[in-house]
Order: sequence, then structure tokens, then C-alpha cells
Amino acid sequence: MYYMKKITGIVVCALLIIWVLTSDFIENNVLHTATQPTKGTEVSSSSPDAIHNKTAEEEENALLEEIGFDIKYVGKPFPDLKNDLLQVLRGTKQDTIFSEKTTGMLNGVSITEDGTAIIDFKDFRDTIPSPTSAEKGKLSIELHRAVFNYPEVSTVYYQFNGNASAWWNWLEAYPEPITRAVWMDN
Repeated sequence: MYYMKKITGIVVCALLIIWVLTSDFIENNVLHTATQPTKGTEVSSSSPDAIHNKTAEEEENALLEEIGFDIKYVGKPFPDLKNDLLQVLRGTKQDTIFSEKTTGMLNGVSITEDGTAIIDFKDFRDTIPSPTSAEKGKLSIELHRAVFNYPEVSTVYYQFNGNASAWWNWLEAYPEPITRAVWMDN
């Protein structure tokens, strides 16, 4: 009986240690929810969706804050969409902003259980330095068509090397994800 209590105590302690270490790892490396991008490598308590409820000063600060996802920890790989986006980046279609210079410039694609897709590009801002309004429109149409071709995708974040803010700044866009509903309305 004494050894049974001792073994039970050791197992309980081991489980508590594992739980504490795991929860610390999750809090420091993974998002709390699929719609909250990280700030650098830390968890951000703010979501781009929450920016709309802030004062003008808070909005400006939020626009300067670097946010993004670590696709190694958020969601699961989405190989079919990754292959489609690699084809888009090759620039083989007529009237495209992409070219052989952007071929292969994709780090990865993941999708969460709630349908949030994270598209992580290699930084191709030197290849396409400052897209015109027309080029931004072409780029958006090509990417959104590929992404929302999959019915399981409800929302998408694009980013350069884990930095969604860099993507939004490059396109001079408001920092928020693209949803299927918004895409369908346009």
C-alpha cells in the first residue's frame, strides 16, 4: 500500500510538471485562438479584428505593431493549397503580377480547425517593390481565387517570413484578415 501511494504521488507530480511545461510552451509559442496572430514570437492579446474598437492613437499604434503567425505551430499543413499557390507564383497565367522571379517564394501554408489559412511567403518585396493599385488588384484576385477555391477556408492571412504586418504595409492595406464573405461581396 505504501509503495502504491508513493508511485501515485510520483505520477501525479510528473503529470503536473508536464502540464506546467506544456502550458508554458503553448503560451510562449502558439496562439490562443486561430484568429489572434502573434507579436513577434510572443502571444499577442490583440487581434486585428479588435483594432476597430480603439481610439485613433491606439489604431495608429496597432498599425505599427508587428504581428504574424508561426506556421510550424498554428494549424496543420495544407499541401493542396500550397501546390496551387506555387503555380500562381510561377506567373504562367496571362496578365499576372507574378513571374519566374517569384517562383518558389512560398515558405508554407497551414490551416486551422476553424478554417483560417495562413499563407507564409518568402519576402519578394524586392522583386515586386511597390505594386500599383492595378497590380494590387491582380495580385489579390489571383491569390484569393486560389485560396477560396477550397471550401474549408473561411479566412486567410498572408505574410512575409512570419510577419503579416510586413504584408499589409507592402500593400498599404489595413491590417485585417480577408474573409470568404468579404471576398464574395467584392
